[in-house]
Amino acid sequence: MGGALWLGGMAFIAAVWGPSLRRGGDGARRAVARHVLPAFGRVALPAFVLVAGTGLVSLVLQLGSPSALWTTDYGRLLGLKIVVVGLIALASAVHALRLRPRLLAVHPPPRERDVRRHWRLVRFEPAMALGVVAAVALLVAFPLSPSQLGEARDAQAASPCDPCPLPRPAADQLAVAADAGMQLVGAWSSRDGGRLSGEVRVLGPDGKPSQAPFRVLGARTEPCGPACLRFSMRATDALAVAVDEPGRSHRVELPTRWEQGADARARRMLERAQRAMRALDTAVERESASSGIGPGARTTYRIQAPDRMAWSTDRGIETVVIGDRQWRRAPGLGPGWQEGSYGGGLAFRTRTWFRWTPFARSIRLLGVERVDGRRLARLALFDEGTPVWMRIDVDLETYRVLRVRSLTPSTFTTTTLSDFDEPLDIVAPEEAPDGR
Repeated sequence: MGGALWLGGMAFIAAVWGPSLRRGGDGARRAVARHVLPAFGRVALPAFVLVAGTGLVSLVLQLGSPSALWTTDYGRLLGLKIVVVGLIALASAVHALRLRPRLLAVHPPPRERDVRRHWRLVRFEPAMALGVVAAVALLVAFPLSPSQLGEARDAQAASPCDPCPLPRPAADQLAVAADAGMQLVGAWSSRDGGRLSGEVRVLGPDGKPSQAPFRVLGARTEPCGPACLRFSMRATDALAVAVDEPGRSHRVELPTRWEQGADARARRMLERAQRAMRALDTAVERESASSGIGPGARTTYRIQAPDRMAWSTDRGIETVVIGDRQWRRAPGLGPGWQEGSYGGGLAFRTRTWFRWTPFARSIRLLGVERVDGRRLARLALFDEGTPVWMRIDVDLETYRVLRVRSLTPSTFTTTTLSDFDEPLDIVAPEEAPDGR
């Protein structure tokens, strides 16, 4: 009702009195300024106060936290609406308190400049009111406000499920993970002033909630579902979690600090890094993968554009791929190389090998550091559907990826990349001079 009286009243005055003002000259303008606008002001001011007051209450209820005003799309749109409402209020105050008294004064007569400013502001208000209506319409189009999204995540976390879907982090949350023995520890944390809060979940190798006991060190906690603890504590740079497995205990630390508001910048960094890596002629990847049991496996990949790759493992397995053909030899497979098709006949291409953006459903910039003279951007990626957590180091001088840490519930992988555009010649085994 307040909005209809205030904004609708301005639209009514513009529609009804606008044509008369254009035709009637100074006399009509002075009559409207003396009789119409003050009468409307006696209705508009209480209506505006009602709109502003209920809007403030709605802001608190819908956002949930002050940071949502600038960290969520809903909050930013609401902030734009607040700015437009403020501009209308400022324009109303200027022409009602300063310009209209000058316009109606007899001695001294109003200056032409003040007259033009007054009616320009009167015309400005209905146009800005359309902006408020458009912002309200867009806000209504959001399925859920930030606070409702938080309530939905809480309800999801508290309900039993098998398997349990992982929540997508909110705009003000950082999703990171670490391995603790055979368990994967995932944290969804957010900062509000000097406090750190969020959830910690522990998954077993099957991707389901772990049976291993765990604790969030130095925090107040409460259960939030199977293998899930909601925590609150004083803000620190790292969140410490202890996980107990039979016969041993593991302690992991997860980062909690990131550059808020830099998600778009982080995504641009990742996209540019992916393009830079796919433009390479050659590169070498050294990968170490483990499931939390034993020493794991080590593999070295050599990549040569546009369609050649060779890899070898510490178990004696060797593979060469050229296009859609593959040669492989390994202990127990018999003498020599075994030839076959690669990837079910789908040809290998180096331009699709480096692939990280599909897993960046959530991306955060942990920070930019100088390491060995290089400026490195540290990115944190999370895809709740796979699920997979990644941390990627990007050299900001060349936008080449130097290190990738990838975690899924069953496999923990660290990859280092080097030897970019160094001489490398991958050939089919029968073409090699020494037969290797």
